Amino acid sequence: MPKSSMTVRIAISPDTIDAITGDTLVAGLFSDERPPRGFCGDIDWRLNSLLSRLMAEKRIKGSFREATLITPMKRLYVEKVLIVGLGPIRSLTYKRIHQAGETIAGILRGILSEHAVIAVPGTGRSSLEIATMTRSFITGLCMRLMKIAGGDRAFTLLGRPPEIDELILGLQECKVALRDQIAIDIEDSKGA
Repeated sequence: MPKSSMTVRIAISPDTIDAITGDTLVAGLFSDERPPRGFCGDIDWRLNSLLSRLMAEKRIKGSFREATLITPMKRLYVEKVLIVGLGPIRSLTYKRIHQAGETIAGILRGILSEHAVIAVPGTGRSSLEIATMTRSFITGLCMRLMKIAGGDRAFTLLGRPPEIDELILGLQECKVALRDQIAIDIEDSKGA
């Protein structure tokens, strides 16, 4: 039994950003990707290129740990969109992904998010292994939550269908690695 009384429930979803529900949608933005790609690119498209315009106006840069909170104005089924800067994609490491998890946990706590839907930063766009990226990200997220938040938490991880099995593997590895510190319940909602 974990020493912490905290349980983190994590579901995995292959849904598109148009189909997800939650209070906050979270995606990472690389400073050297213009226009944004991945889930951040999907968000940009759905918000009529808002992120691209903000980048062109130099109001957001995608600098590491930069955070931008957006109200999607009923263009998505979430209340808020949180875009977190990841710096240049060539600088993406497992350590940076871990740090992004810590940063996101702190921001979600600060904005009182009850159920965030999160895309693991950089999956499918670097040479890093998706399972290890997921483990690094969730470890950072959970360890930070243990320090700053009491009570249980629930998240949904977004993944494109080819990535789902690797996301699940990374979550299972994280669950085992953190088993003495925090309880992680994994819900596979990929429709299997």
